[in-house]
Amino acid sequence: MQGLPTRSSNGAISAALEDHIKRADLTRHLNGFTYRNDEAARERAAELDADPGACPGSLLRGWVGVIKDSIHVKGAPNSAGTPLLRNFVPQKDAPVVTALRDQGAIVLGKANMHELALGTTSNNPTFGPVRNPHGQEHSSGGSSGGTATVVASGAARFGLGTDTGGSVRIPAALTGLYGLRPTTGRYPGNAVTPLCSSRDTVGVMTRTMADLDLVDQAISGAPANTPWPAESDLRLAVPSSRYTDELDPEVRRVWLESLQALQDEGITVAELDTSIPDALDDEWGMAIVFAEAYSELQQYLAEFVSTLTLDELLTGIAMPEVAAAFAANRPASEKARELMELQARSAKRAAAAEYAKAFAATGTSALIFPTTPVPAPRLGVDDENVLVDGKLRPSFDTLTRNMKPGSFAGLPGITLPVGVSSAGLPVGLSLDGPAGSDRRLIAVAGYIDGVLARAARSSRTV
Repeated sequence: MQGLPTRSSNGAISAALEDHIKRADLTRHLNGFTYRNDEAARERAAELDADPGACPGSLLRGWVGVIKDSIHVKGAPNSAGTPLLRNFVPQKDAPVVTALRDQGAIVLGKANMHELALGTTSNNPTFGPVRNPHGQEHSSGGSSGGTATVVASGAARFGLGTDTGGSVRIPAALTGLYGLRPTTGRYPGNAVTPLCSSRDTVGVMTRTMADLDLVDQAISGAPANTPWPAESDLRLAVPSSRYTDELDPEVRRVWLESLQALQDEGITVAELDTSIPDALDDEWGMAIVFAEAYSELQQYLAEFVSTLTLDELLTGIAMPEVAAAFAANRPASEKARELMELQARSAKRAAAAEYAKAFAATGTSALIFPTTPVPAPRLGVDDENVLVDGKLRPSFDTLTRNMKPGSFAGLPGITLPVGVSSAGLPVGLSLDGPAGSDRRLIAVAGYIDGVLARAARSSRTV
């Protein structure tokens, strides 16, 4: 979808904000927001207009953002998509939000999500199902589906989500956005409703690669200039066959066209055996989520919502599949939980070591693969199962399949929009890089984005 112009100079920040507010009103039926504070946003825009010296040289001066409803924003409800937290109002911004405000960003509101960040549909019964701007009967993915819908619809220039096993990159891919999961621990993660700290991270969605680069700089404080690679410096690798064996025909077409365009440019694309970290994730990836979730949610409530117990919170869950997942994976005892957490964290370290060894041994800059095996599923219809290459598969497992191993190991990952299906639904391409290589990965993604854009223009003129 075409982005809205953002007039952020010469005293027109307020005018730019009104463009976003108008767009938010026009797309209210998509249920992207759980909360908006237009007046607070207008006050901040007016302050920036009135004082050209405010936030001098800031990277995001006047940029309008939306924040997932599990990341604390001062004075705004933080429901985490669940009924019993919808009246909890934090009194301080999360550090990641403070970093954005310090760089001149304006927060328009909070974004809808899959309840407690445990799912891929964002078909939320409490706040309404999040609808995809590219097809209202389709999901925007999850768990950060609302952030994706708001940004893709033009109601915000950028958005924050959280990513435990693809929850930023899946929605970004399904709505035609750029999405970044940073190396675990690179962004501050406190004052965020937790699921699994070993895997959780705040992430970014934007409509352009250049915007993604700037938001990352604003949050991380990283230097601006990371040179783009030359073809001779760039070696990409396709991971084990599980990433590409079962794909929707439309996703396969876009994937193969993208791969061919990169090879035509002279970029080396090899294969890399990732079977060991893949297997470690299969065995321990979800175990660590619930081993940590029970402990960390309890600690979170004790710190921020002391009137609510964990059992009360879980009893109040509105989405049956989320309630069932917590019930089925509840540790038998605290000792059992601690043992599972210890074993899972050991497996996580082993997976990270395997990736580090493989990247170093092969000189691979990034793994490359389809972000999701299917385009955006149909809301309600495909919530439990989805058709993949002629086979009916569980929707959650399908959408997270390619995202989980790198997330488990803590790798940085970026998804790029690289095409659309015949029905006009976006298709994403993912890059996972070595741990800590975030700025290099952003540069690689920017280069690849340019190559694929030129290839697309060329094909249209033939």
